[in-house]
Amino acid sequence: MIYMCAATMKGFKITTSLRNALTKFLEKVEVKIDYEDIPIESALHRVLAEDVIAKYDLPPFNRAAMDGYAIKSEDSRGASIETPIRLKIVGRLEAGFFKNINIGSFEAVEIMTGSKVPDQADCVIMAEYTRRVSEDIVEIYQQLPPWTNIDQAGSDIHKGDLVLTKGTILEPPDIGVLKALRIEKVKVFKKPKVGLISTGDELIDSFEIVEGGCKIIENNQIMLSNYIIEDGGEPLKYGIISDEFEAIRKIIIKAASECDIILLTGGSSVGRKDLVPKVINEIGVILAHGISIKPGKPTGLALVEGKPLIIMPGYSVACIISYLVFCQPLIQKFLNINPKLIKLTVNAYLTRRLPSTAGRTDFVRVSVFRKNGEFYASPIRSTGSGILSSLVKANGLLEIPDEIEGYEEGAKVPIILLRRQIPENGVNE
Repeated sequence: MIYMCAATMKGFKITTSLRNALTKFLEKVEVKIDYEDIPIESALHRVLAEDVIAKYDLPPFNRAAMDGYAIKSEDSRGASIETPIRLKIVGRLEAGFFKNINIGSFEAVEIMTGSKVPDQADCVIMAEYTRRVSEDIVEIYQQLPPWTNIDQAGSDIHKGDLVLTKGTILEPPDIGVLKALRIEKVKVFKKPKVGLISTGDELIDSFEIVEGGCKIIENNQIMLSNYIIEDGGEPLKYGIISDEFEAIRKIIIKAASECDIILLTGGSSVGRKDLVPKVINEIGVILAHGISIKPGKPTGLALVEGKPLIIMPGYSVACIISYLVFCQPLIQKFLNINPKLIKLTVNAYLTRRLPSTAGRTDFVRVSVFRKNGEFYASPIRSTGSGILSSLVKANGLLEIPDEIEGYEEGAKVPIILLRRQIPENGVNE
């Protein structure tokens, strides 16, 4: 679907709908899935490339779940405070140390939590339900069924169980279970390398104030790098490139030879110094340039030497929206991740009316908060595509699809969470 509206495109006579642009882009990108074996110590948030099958039981032996005495359950029959039963103590076991102690009828072994339970014992009576009469005699005051207070071998995980499935993003408990199962390395999808290029004579990578005050600190690459790392990619920075055709061409070709994905910020519009589209038309193919979204309309989608390249606006907010909409799904495709399974959303009530333009997808920065057990979303009032502080204030993003003309106050809408923190009864505007 293509929308035309010369009066409002500011240089873009034709724009492509978000849905069509993203679908076409993902279809055209050929992804080579690659793998690597890595130590589990380095596996946090990596994506499993194969199922993990247990080669051992967990726990590997019958284990005491309480401090007390390992006994035969049949010997506790009828035990109570009124009718205690006396057992002979024939040994003591501590966690990590095992002795082969045989338990006969009406015999007990003092045992600590985590210790291996002797073969003849089928329960552990808690120390609280016993009284030590002498060095070798204990009274018990509770009748127990078999396997009370024992973690049986394989009760957590059996040998042969499917423990983790291919495509799982590994979290700390997953790595813990891998260690418990004696798995030293796991096969994961390789991180896609994402090249970062910034263009613009006005940009500097220095913290110093330049005489004349006409330079701008380049901050898109540091933000994009952290998004890429968070999403499972590996950022490669190519620095700032001047607004020169040949310089831009050379750096794009270099990045295409070294990376899986290229992100190029700045020079994305159609002004005299916006050379990026001209360069790409010479060395690659532009699939779409000018997307019906706000912010981020100057975004372009291209292929150079078969590698996906996203032409991103230089304004930070539009740049980040472009990343979230187009690059995030690309990284997920390289990692074989289903995007529907990882996007965190909440349904929230809008605190005020939000108009929108039909035929354009709007991304509205919002501040999400809880009140009386419900979520509310308050649109950030500073919404220009260059207002970086609006992304700092926002913890959510509302997508208004191109087929509707906004939402009324009080409407319950899905919010994509951008931060982990949701305040109580507070709005940051």
